[in-house]
Amino acid sequence: MAAWFVYVVRCRDGSLYTGISTDVARRVAHHNAGRGERYTRARRPVEIVYSEPKRTQSTALRREAAIKAMPREGKLALIAAATAPARGPGARARAVRTKLATLILLAAFSTSGDGRALAQANERSAQRAGNARGGVESAPETAVPARSEGQGNAVRRPRQAGVPIPAGPFQRGSLHGDEDERPVRTVTLAAYAIDRTETTWADYAACVKARACRAVPSAFRPSRSGDPTEPVVGVSWFEARDYCRFVGGHLPTEDEWEKAARGTGGREFPWGQDAACEKANWGNLEGEGPCAATNPGHPVRVGSFGAGASPYGVEDLAGNVWEWTADVYDEEVDLPAQQRATSQRSADPAEAGPRRVVRGGSCCSLFVAPRAANRNAWHPSHRDADLGLRCAHARPGAKGDRGGKRGDGLDADKAGDRGEGEGRNDSEKDATPRKQP
Repeated sequence: MAAWFVYVVRCRDGSLYTGISTDVARRVAHHNAGRGERYTRARRPVEIVYSEPKRTQSTALRREAAIKAMPREGKLALIAAATAPARGPGARARAVRTKLATLILLAAFSTSGDGRALAQANERSAQRAGNARGGVESAPETAVPARSEGQGNAVRRPRQAGVPIPAGPFQRGSLHGDEDERPVRTVTLAAYAIDRTETTWADYAACVKARACRAVPSAFRPSRSGDPTEPVVGVSWFEARDYCRFVGGHLPTEDEWEKAARGTGGREFPWGQDAACEKANWGNLEGEGPCAATNPGHPVRVGSFGAGASPYGVEDLAGNVWEWTADVYDEEVDLPAQQRATSQRSADPAEAGPRRVVRGGSCCSLFVAPRAANRNAWHPSHRDADLGLRCAHARPGAKGDRGGKRGDGLDADKAGDRGEGEGRNDSEKDATPRKQP
């Protein structure tokens, strides 16, 4: 029996909003009473136009992210197919999956000259368009205290050769993605450094040995190869934070992560403007997807796709594993960093938040190409087999807010005409200004 539902509502202005809930009717009533998200409060009344049952919160969040990543025509096709009369057993479901997979793959490759050919060649992935790898959510965690310097044997703290990122402005956001990437705007950051590759199993093991990090649950430990140079996965946001503190760094903010990925030229991908299977480990979910013929469908040794490095030489920022960032997810991306860095929890314990942003896509990203501006989010206790981390580091003498300063938007989008109101899970409330932790 379903415990969660993914739903889409149509707002007064015709825009669409996607969320998840355990009780859709109650959530829609909240939206119409002005107790929902900022987006729907400004556009109520809303009406439910689509809902889809899921057994767990994890699968609901993944499906929400997939719908959120669709172009508007894909969402309209989903709604139309859900209300169309069925023609035989399973006909409606097959039609929906086929239509959506085609639209999603075409959208993912919209900037690539080979996009249409790749999407058409992989329409067979429609059979699994509604599936995704299952994740696990655990109870909220607290930091594990590290040993004092005099306790036990000394444990060497791993430290990657951080890639220096110079101070200055960069272009954040994209017009080629979802609404939560807009408006495109200029952000100015102080100088910092970021790990060249994702944190490996060997790196994380040193933190566990020092009792500064929790061990990864056995369900996520690598049984395929046991290669210690593969990226560590199955870590929650809390554990990722603890690891970065252990090595003297911090989880990167969204601004830090995106600048490291795309440089100052506004690239769509770390290597340039076009999607490319040979430059990142992505696009293969259980043998289906645009890169199923070339990529393995599981995380590989860090640094294996050197041709996909960013302008600064940072590797694996597209694909391989999703990466935690420091920031709380908020669909109103044009907010000061300290305002995006916190959010009130829902009064409903079954819909606790806030979610934290993850970036970069993974080996198994099928619905969306791993563009540098793409945003996703999970509850901080979430674990997954394609979810890891990397750390950022302050540079000596660098001054300024890690989150950066925002300049004027580079496009004309305003809050009142941004189109479809995609964003946070309905489990979250509005962000409250507070100093970033």
